[in-house]
Amino acid sequence: MKISTKILIVALSFGLLACNNTENKETSTEEVKKEFKEAADATEDLLDQKFVDLKQRYEEMSENLAENMEEVGEKYDNLSDDLKKKYKNQLDKINDEGDQLEQKLEAFDEATEEQQEKLKADIEKLRKALDKSIDTFEKEIKEE
Repeated sequence: MKISTKILIVALSFGLLACNNTENKETSTEEVKKEFKEAADATEDLLDQKFVDLKQRYEEMSENLAENMEEVGEKYDNLSDDLKKKYKNQLDKINDEGDQLEQKLEAFDEATEEQQEKLKADIEKLRKALDKSIDTFEKEIKEE
């Protein structure tokens, strides 16, 4: 469900609650407006916090990505020349996936809400693919 839809549902819920006030059968327009504003403010604060949390998570992911890529590079550099030839394509694939993930993480900061939803899915998909590639690479070179 899109965030704007959730906001609307929360706002309408507060509005209905304000209209259903049993203590005062006559609810003024001002009271309803006040309830809607409070609901909208609370929802906006919640969404802002969720965005900040997600942004922090992606910043940490970006930092971890850099560390992981450096570790993979070091492991590759420690291989013999024959093994470097054997794993060159895998290393290139890992580097490409890492670059794509980093681009998506950077794009997330400047994206609109709608674009962020798509980017979140892309980021998670790329992260899983990269993790799998790194795990496979490390497992195979460990066996050598």
